[in-house]
This record gives sequence, structure tokens and C-alpha cells, in this order.
Amino acid sequence: MKMADYWRFFGDRINKAIQYYIMSAASFPEYYQAWFHLGCCYVQTGDYTRALDAFWNVKYILKRRQRAAVLRPMEVIYLYKSYCCSGYIQYHYFREIDKAILEDVTAECIWDEIEQSQFYKIMDDSEHYMKQMIKKQLHIGKLYRVIYKLANQVGDVSLAEEYHKKIRFMLQSNMSKGF
Repeated sequence: MKMADYWRFFGDRINKAIQYYIMSAASFPEYYQAWFHLGCCYVQTGDYTRALDAFWNVKYILKRRQRAAVLRPMEVIYLYKSYCCSGYIQYHYFREIDKAILEDVTAECIWDEIEQSQFYKIMDDSEHYMKQMIKKQLHIGKLYRVIYKLANQVGDVSLAEEYHKKIRFMLQSNMSKGF
């Protein structure tokens, strides 16, 4: 994985990085981080079908922990981003707006599930702080705007209105907090 990261971020040889991410995933098939970064590399090379497959693997690997409500913070981030990336690919490269909406709405569900996660119970006093930090990193407002835009494109008025309300509520709550 470290060699793959080197070639991707410093060596500027994406195909070499892909080889190492594949080796990492083959050595440890549950290595969701390797699958995620492999998907990102495939996006960079324009191989969107393989990118979707790699992001699907992240979702599959973490599904069991998600159902048990015990995703760790890093797992939440990778799972959320896998759904967002899949939605982005479905919309921008395959023009599958309905599939993009489904991926993005599922990403929102991942964000919502942070509050129900049993993982944070072991954090004692820092449980609330940790949840807020993870949520802040995931930029849910940006996702709301994407879903709102996609819903308008497919003519789903009720979905568009639902996300328009969420955007307004978020903006109002941020204004009341002084952001």
C-alpha cells in the first residue's frame, strides 16, 4: 500500500500505483482503503467501470460493520466517500442520474448513521466531539446540493423540495451559530 501511495502521490505513475493497490487488495481482500484508492486511480485513468467495481468492494467490505452500527471513524469516511464517488461517476460519466441519486442518498444515510454508531460508546466523554468532527469532515451540505440538483434534473419535485428544505435548515442553523 505504501508503494502504491508513493507512485500515486509522489512518483506520478498512476499505472504503477494501480499495480501496487491491486497487490495490496489481493493480499488482504478486506483492505477497504486499498480498494478505495484503487477506485480513485481508475477514475484518474478514465476506467470508470473498474472504479465503480473498486468502490463497490469498499461498500461490500464495510456493510457488515455498518449493519451492526460499529463503523469506526475511518471506515465511515471511506464508506461515505465511496458512495459519493460512485454517485459522481454514475452522473458525470454514465449519465445514470437515478443511480447517482441512489448512491448520494445512501451516502447521506451513512452520515446520518454516525449518531447511532455504537463504536463511539467506548469514547466516554469525547463521544459527542468525535461524532461532530467526523460529520464536519464529510461536508453534508455539498451532498445535499448535489442531490437537490439531480432531483431537479430528473423532475422529482418532492425529492428536490426535501433537499431544498435541508439546505435551508442547514444554512439557518449555521447562521444562528455564527458561522
